[in-house]
Amino acid sequence: MLKRDILADAIGEAADDYIIASGELLGYTEVKTNMKRKTIGRLGRIVLVAAIVLSLMIATAYAAGVFSMSVRQAEPDEQFVISWDDAPSGEIVWKDAKLVFTMEGPEECNKIYLKPGWLPIEPSDTMKEHRCFEYEGEDGLYDNIYVWDVPQEEWPEEYRELFNPYRVDIYYSPKFANDGALLLLYYSPEEITEGTLNGHKTVKFHATQHLEANDYAPEQTLHHNYFILFNETEGYAVVIGGEADMEVMERIAENLEIVVTDEIVKSADFDMNHAFLDAGVG
Repeated sequence: MLKRDILADAIGEAADDYIIASGELLGYTEVKTNMKRKTIGRLGRIVLVAAIVLSLMIATAYAAGVFSMSVRQAEPDEQFVISWDDAPSGEIVWKDAKLVFTMEGPEECNKIYLKPGWLPIEPSDTMKEHRCFEYEGEDGLYDNIYVWDVPQEEWPEEYRELFNPYRVDIYYSPKFANDGALLLLYYSPEEITEGTLNGHKTVKFHATQHLEANDYAPEQTLHHNYFILFNETEGYAVVIGGEADMEVMERIAENLEIVVTDEIVKSADFDMNHAFLDAGVG
């Protein structure tokens, strides 16, 4: 990260002709100089150096992205007030979240669609009719992808014992404005690994939920893998998660094309500023 005091000192030591040339390159053309020696006065030098530093700082901030996402373990007694139409008060208070994703940035961004290059189970025709959209006449673009309505006998054999092999969901940073968050409620995460992939920040982790035996099922431990892509320039997150192996989630991500549209998504478009990573919640 550039520090403006260090940057200013470095530029301030440069010769006048370099300062002037830099200013002209950045569009600061009204620079009074001593034409014989190509120098500038002390005040002019200070003003021009300040302008150059500001321009470089703005360029650095833009390159770093205008949106950000952070992930943390929820505090033991942390409470989340969540809008919920079915609740008598119109909201619920959640006290036992496991993981908290927060996103910051402008309150609007561009809508995206997903164009998968590889999926372990192809979506059904029903889903394609109701959840897949055509954008500018191009087929195969989705706003999310799931396979719950595909008969299990049509799944590859290695996935038939799973309830939710995979799904892909889109979240927009503006949704979580005003202290909102993307929460993992029931599953306990294990080691969280951050990285990058195709210009995205990535977060991946394995999570488990232990269930006691009941009248309908024996004691069991549920497993879920998550691979999350976040774009710091466009402000969207793509969550790829399910019971299939992490290698499956990573392969979906590696072969996923994301189409950014001109349509604008705003904070005001969303009824609630929380969402849940747990399958079937929300």
